[in-house]
Amino acid sequence: MNYSSLEEKLERVDDHIIGIWKFKRKGMSPKWCATYCWEGEYYDIEGKPTVEEVLDCLYRELVLLQHGEEVTLSV
Repeated sequence: MNYSSLEEKLERVDDHIIGIWKFKRKGMSPKWCATYCWEGEYYDIEGKPTVEEVLDCLYRELVLLQHGEEVTLSV
């Protein structure tokens, strides 16, 4: 399945996502961030230029966690 739409990408991570928001600092481009939960632990993804990139990164991290691999910071 090709997850091309925002809705489809959100459905892939729906069981784990806590929230998505836009983070702005004066004089800098806005960045997208997300918080998700995996087995009772909370993780953040930050600094992505689009919401789609945040969801793609979140999905990749969930795949790594499902395979028991360590996840490094997504900055």
